[in-house]
Amino acid sequence: MASSSEVHGAGELTLLPRLNSKFQGLQKKAFTGSSWGSEDTWQLERSIADLSEELISTMRRISPTSRYVTDKLPTNFLLLGLKHILAPQAKVIHVTRNPIDTCFSNFKKQYEGKLYFTNSLEKLGEYYVGYADLMEYWKSVLPHDRLYEVNYEALIAKPEEEAKNLFQFLELAWDPSYLDFL
Repeated sequence: MASSSEVHGAGELTLLPRLNSKFQGLQKKAFTGSSWGSEDTWQLERSIADLSEELISTMRRISPTSRYVTDKLPTNFLLLGLKHILAPQAKVIHVTRNPIDTCFSNFKKQYEGKLYFTNSLEKLGEYYVGYADLMEYWKSVLPHDRLYEVNYEALIAKPEEEAKNLFQFLELAWDPSYLDFL
């Protein structure tokens, strides 16, 4: 995707988890009071608008001219609801892969304690089931024009066809030179 001049590949950002921490702080503040009034609602809405502006302005700072900035942080699937609240126009690309291949790949990659569940095949399996269930939920509640699923095996088997479909979803012009890295 980053072959297109309209897409900036930003790698694995930690922006959504940071914004989630702020959002959780807002929730604690909002729901610990004894009563809830219209002023509280307005403050929460204003705070959410501020977080939305922080997300969008950060993406603009990363790449002022790109139409899309990609964030490949693997745990972003946990925060798709927040992402949709803060940037409902944003699109999500969900890459699926054979579950056994996914788990084995994560098991053999030593993440040095960052992803504790990858050190055990049992924990990996449990995590994967939770991930798959959550993604099914997101697919059922998020607008269908905002979430696109790409199958890794299909992408490897037919890269041009799959890439063209992805570019169509993103409403980006296709250029065969995007596959020159193959």
